[in-house]
Amino acid sequence: MQKWEKKGLSGIAEFLSRIDYIHELPNHTKNDIRNLFKVYGVNNPKLEKHIWDNAKSLGDAVRMLINYLKGR
Repeated sequence: MQKWEKKGLSGIAEFLSRIDYIHELPNHTKNDIRNLFKVYGVNNPKLEKHIWDNAKSLGDAVRMLINYLKGR
């Protein structure tokens, strides 16, 4: 951890992965999805509903929105 500190890195993610620690995040909310759309400047209620109905995590929601923006 001292090496990480010298490099200006926290190293926490690496440290936690090495001790096999898992922190479960709460499920995303509709407000999280709305805020995600605001961040990306997207106004598409049908897509918002589709992502809300199908995304299993906030990470999924981000990937789905990025794929939409890339035309996939």
